[in-house]
Amino acid sequence: MQMDRTVATITWRDELDEAEMYRDERLKKSTFKVADFGELVQKASSQNKEVLQLLGDYLAEPVKPGLTKATELLDRILEQKRRQPASQLIPLKNAVRNELKALRKKKECKSLSEKAKKGKKACKEAFALIADSLLRIVMAYREAVPEHNVKKKIQKIINDGFVEGNEFSIERVLQMIGRNFLNNIE
Repeated sequence: MQMDRTVATITWRDELDEAEMYRDERLKKSTFKVADFGELVQKASSQNKEVLQLLGDYLAEPVKPGLTKATELLDRILEQKRRQPASQLIPLKNAVRNELKALRKKKECKSLSEKAKKGKKACKEAFALIADSLLRIVMAYREAVPEHNVKKKIQKIINDGFVEGNEFSIERVLQMIGRNFLNNIE
């Protein structure tokens, strides 16, 4: 039987988990599966590749260095599956740094899009994917870190970012979360 897969992000006061919702129309029932470290890293990497493809060479020029480096780090983590996720904390932080570099290039993409046939819609979609990828990397870090108090600290950064950034675009909110993550997690 084929199931319709929809990705949903669920927020609780103390816990933010990415979940995949599998909807079985025959049973009219939904079940949730929490994404693990590998799934978060894999999805972030594939989204970065999708962004570069979506934008094409011309529009991707401003974001390409940051996304390429972040994707290389994520792919290296995926290749080293036998290593413990906790040993991947430094590459994950570096991937967050590179995602933030790419996210800061939104104005350049919009400026270039005026001359390209793909237009502003491609930039808007691409930067939503970059922001989502950034959140997935932060969540992967949270999954990988062994200390419970650090997990709670990361969760607080994520929750506070969504609450404080309520009036901003999602890209801006996730940029704030990424910066706060880098500034507060050692």
